[in-house]
This record gives sequence, structure tokens and C-alpha cells, in this order.
Amino acid sequence: QFAQLGTALRSAQQQVAGELGKIRASKVKAEQDGKTKAAEARDQKAFQEMLPECQERSNTAEDLVDKAIITSEMIQAAGEDLPEAKRAVDETETAVKVAQDSISTTRVFLNQKNISVRKFETPTARDASIAEINKFHAQLLQAQNKLNPLKTVKQDFMQRETAQRCVAEVMEKLTPAEIECDKAEEAMLLLSEGGSTKDMMVQADMAVTKAMGLVQAVLKLILARKPVATGLVLTEGKKLEE
Repeated sequence: QFAQLGTALRSAQQQVAGELGKIRASKVKAEQDGKTKAAEARDQKAFQEMLPECQERSNTAEDLVDKAIITSEMIQAAGEDLPEAKRAVDETETAVKVAQDSISTTRVFLNQKNISVRKFETPTARDASIAEINKFHAQLLQAQNKLNPLKTVKQDFMQRETAQRCVAEVMEKLTPAEIECDKAEEAMLLLSEGGSTKDMMVQADMAVTKAMGLVQAVLKLILARKPVATGLVLTEGKKLEE
């Protein structure tokens, strides 16, 4: 009986020890869970505090890009008003610089915040915060892509001016050439109808010679401009050649 009692006692003791172990493990887990939740709450609170400024800076940069785009539209709206067009170009350049500065400083700010959130204690809060910051980076990238074409606005405008001057210069010489070509065509038509005189043949020859000379002068002018022409100037030159 004493042996049986000893066995039962040892069995009971083992059960109690097992239950105590479970209780201790549960207590440790509960404490760890509590610490994790507290750490996660701290991380979330820290990110929520930095989130408004991330949003504000990103939205401001995007708005400044849109403002630069709207300003650039004034260049086309100015039409042939050169002073007004130049003023629009200058204003666009200023707007582009302001927008670019905003994008650059916001990127630096977001990178700093990215470093901060990577130090968060809990993976859940850390990963969620990094994902949010990446969204702001994507917003900035989209704004940057919209802004990039405006960075050459002054060069584009100068090319447009040069192209207009080249076209005007060519047209100034082309108009009299076209008139002389019409005269030469009329003279040749009269000769083909018969009854031509020596004087008429001389006049026709002179008309054709003069027309050819003016046409060659126009072609020479176009060819002289072509080697140094680029962009819009080259495009307009090709149109004139056609």
C-alpha cells in the first residue's frame, strides 16, 4: 500500500509540475504578447506622427508640378506675341525649378523617415510603414516624370524662334521666286501657242532664267541652314524642301 501511495504521490506531483509549467509558459507568452503589442502601439504611434508631413510634402510637390504645367501652357497661348511668350517661358522655368526643389527635398525627407521606420521593433508596423512611404515615393516619381519634359522649355522656345525666323527668311525669298515662276510659265505658254516673236522668246528666256536663279537661291539658303539645324528647325527645313 505504501508503494502504491508513493506511486500515486509521484504521479500527482508530476501532474502538478506539468500544470505549473504550462501556467509559467502561458504567463511568459502573455507577457511577451503584451510587450509586442505595446511595442507595436509605439511604432504605430510614431508613424502616425510622421505621416501628415509625408502627405503634405508629397502633395505639395505634386501641386507645384501641376502649376508648372499650367504655366507652360501660357507659352502656346501667347501665340505670335513674342514678349508675352518670353515672359511665359521665364515663369515656366521658375515654376519648374520650384517644383524640382520640392520633389528633391521631399525625397530626402522620405528617405530619412524610411531609415527611422526600419528601426521599428515590430515587423508588422515596420513593413506597413515602409509600404506607405513607398507609396509617397511612387507619387513623387509620377510627378517627376510629368515635370521632366518642361526642363527644356527655354531651349524648345529658342528652337521655335529660330525655326520661325528661318521659315520667314525662306518665305521672303520664296514668294518672289514663285511669282517669277508663274511669269516664266505664262511666257512659255504663249510661245507654245504659236505666233511668237524674237522679242517674246527673249522675254521668255529671261523670265525662266530669273525664276531659276531665285529658286536656286532659295534652295541654297535651305541647304545652308540644314547642316546646323536641329529639332524643330530641322523639321521645318525638311517641310520647306518638300
